[in-house]
Amino acid sequence: MKKIVILIGAFCYNRGSEALVRGTIEIVKKHIPDSYIVLCSGEESFGPNANVNNVDKYIRRQSYYSGFSFKRMLANFYKKVLKNTNAYNKIKYKNLVNECRDADLVIVSGGDNYDKSYGMFDLMHTVNNLIRQNSKAKMVMYDCSLDVNEIDENIKKDFDLFDVITARENDTYQGFLKKFPNKDIRYYPDPAFVMEKEKIDLPESFKLNGTIGVNVSSMVTEAQYGSDENKVLSAYTKMIEWILSNTDNNVMLIPHVMKNLDLKVLRLLYSKFTDNKRVFLIENEELNAKQLKYLISNCIFYIGARTHSTIAAYSSCVPTLVLGYSVKSIGIAKDLFGTSDGYVVPVKNLSSDEVLVKALSRLYENKEQIKEKLENETMPDYIEKTWSAGEMFSSLIKKN
Repeated sequence: MKKIVILIGAFCYNRGSEALVRGTIEIVKKHIPDSYIVLCSGEESFGPNANVNNVDKYIRRQSYYSGFSFKRMLANFYKKVLKNTNAYNKIKYKNLVNECRDADLVIVSGGDNYDKSYGMFDLMHTVNNLIRQNSKAKMVMYDCSLDVNEIDENIKKDFDLFDVITARENDTYQGFLKKFPNKDIRYYPDPAFVMEKEKIDLPESFKLNGTIGVNVSSMVTEAQYGSDENKVLSAYTKMIEWILSNTDNNVMLIPHVMKNLDLKVLRLLYSKFTDNKRVFLIENEELNAKQLKYLISNCIFYIGARTHSTIAAYSSCVPTLVLGYSVKSIGIAKDLFGTSDGYVVPVKNLSSDEVLVKALSRLYENKEQIKEKLENETMPDYIEKTWSAGEMFSSLIKKN
């Protein structure tokens, strides 16, 4: 039996991270059916209640969370009194390091974590370096999206710890090839593309063959992405008004990152349409990633800001307009359609209320052709490419 440790960040409330993990595990189990999977999250409440198939053991990234625990006080003694940062980190991440010692493969979810706006680099590098120092496992930095211009010497040093680095779209892949000419660089689409759906009852207001899904998040309302809340809400409001005036579709407002991070913006948007029964809000934050994908898959069109919500739509062959805020949105659209023009509106381009309306009206007019292209041309090969990451995982284990 092969032991595989998978590291993820905010699993319990970020349905995108959840979708990524579920897809990764499905890929691993298809190619390495006898694997023993340890899933690690940075969340304090993480555990079996995450309810992911084929996970044999759940662990938290930190070995303590309480401010008064003995482990925490001991760790702080090493750090503040003895000035021994390495000993401090070994205590803080003891559970994770112990699981990695006898692992055959460690898969670290790269995602956006190296984007400077996330401020995650120091944490990522500390953990990655500890694993490398204490384990002979093969290590994969998996599923990255990163602007090539953000790759500095620190990131190069961190990536040197890994046996394989993978990008989830071709733009990042080409950048990695240039910046890391001596590393094993691969391209595999995001594993969330292969995550299964879970059927649930559709909301009472859901109109079969006549509902458009809409997601907006706090990510795209922040100044660091070149926008602001009022501008985004105004553009979304105009867009929904266009849908109500020019189609007979209902509009489903749907969150994809919980703990009120999406709902706080969606509720503001919904407040402008509370008197219209054709607009309804999904407020159930207990829905998991597979259930949300089922809701999205039943839409005839989707507009989303959260990348993994748009992946749920793409992989279900639902025509999709993306409000993008990073290289990943543009890169995925280019991989699927050959261009991002018309498929992605960068949030920084919301120069007027009409930008989203114009983009939606053009794409909506061609929705049948887009759906047909996804179903018959694009998605079958794309999904096959996603599954093929398992061959790489299997090969690394055999080498080990």
